[in-house]
Amino acid sequence: MYNVPDRQEMYSAVVDWWLEQANVPTLYVVDSANVGFPQQEASAPDRLRVVAYDQPSTLEAHNFSANESAMGILETLELKIALESFPELRTPTTRVVKLTGKYRVPGLIDALRAAPGAGVVLVQNATIDTAAWSQSMRDNHPCGSLHSETYAMSGEQLARFVDFAVARWRAEPQEAPPGEARAWMEPALAAFVAGEVRAGVGVQRLPRLELPPEFREARHSGDVLEYLPAAGEPL
Repeated sequence: MYNVPDRQEMYSAVVDWWLEQANVPTLYVVDSANVGFPQQEASAPDRLRVVAYDQPSTLEAHNFSANESAMGILETLELKIALESFPELRTPTTRVVKLTGKYRVPGLIDALRAAPGAGVVLVQNATIDTAAWSQSMRDNHPCGSLHSETYAMSGEQLARFVDFAVARWRAEPQEAPPGEARAWMEPALAAFVAGEVRAGVGVQRLPRLELPPEFREARHSGDVLEYLPAAGEPL
């Protein structure tokens, strides 16, 4: 989670809510504010694992420059930190569910319980609408773009995705063409999933996941989602 002091109360409420869900075995949290959740960690030591880190120094330690602060690479860095901190996640039989830290999603657990085994990749049920993309964006990201608020794959797959995403980031130009945003995380996920499909790995769509009004939080861009994924094209 991308945490700053004015978000701490929100994130604390999210952690509390997920711990209240009896069918969540272990909750892993990566906290970029370097604070952690000591109260929850003390009350649920067997179900909550937290790694707190200082974002600027960690970026430097992983050889990312200060201008590489797009949300996508920070998210991937946090996945890398989680896998390094909790090696038990890296197995091919462990399903790891990535969820952006601000979300409480009542329907997610039932959707996961209905899904096949850990080796099947689970993605949201719409792709990002790329109708407004320029030709250069289409050329650079031929696999399109997948929503990344939540997805699931085995720990072994996730470790490969992190390596794939970081290598892709370093290989791409660091500046977007004039007038364009630098799309990155979502196209990287789409490209990785496409590679898994070519290798014979199963992919399944999650159902549309409603976000109750009391659980809706503004995103970095300022908009508020009513469900996951955001509007897009069916897969």
